[in-house]
Amino acid sequence: MRTLSRFSPVLAGLSVLFFATTSHAQSVADLVPDALDPQACGGQGCWTNHLRVTDLDGDGDLDILLVNYADFFGGGDDAEPLVIYENDGNAGFTNVSATALGNHAGTHRMAAVGDVDGDGDVDIYAPSGNGGQHFLFINGGNGAFTD
Repeated sequence: MRTLSRFSPVLAGLSVLFFATTSHAQSVADLVPDALDPQACGGQGCWTNHLRVTDLDGDGDLDILLVNYADFFGGGDDAEPLVIYENDGNAGFTNVSATALGNHAGTHRMAAVGDVDGDGDVDIYAPSGNGGQHFLFINGGNGAFTD
């Protein structure tokens, strides 16, 4: 008769945890159907390098910040926008980039988020990816930013 290893219960527990976790996983494309839509970058397609998930508008749910470098399909160093998808609290997301950031465009490879000015809301720091200008966006408390 074959005996079970002392690690069998641990392995069984890990496999249940793995399958339970992966069965409920969702991609950004599932949550934000138009996240990969080229319209988010003026119809040209984005070279998205970085993604941040945080509460940008202070309403208690998680919003999405896509950090874009340049025109992916054109292969150039053309500036592209930071894209913000606001969570409506019911698993719906809306592109609010124009109202949140204005007409900002840059060649960003990453962004850091945190409360820079100590007022309790999330600000955005987006350094340039090619030695250009770095941007610090201060949140006005309602998800609208000034640089």
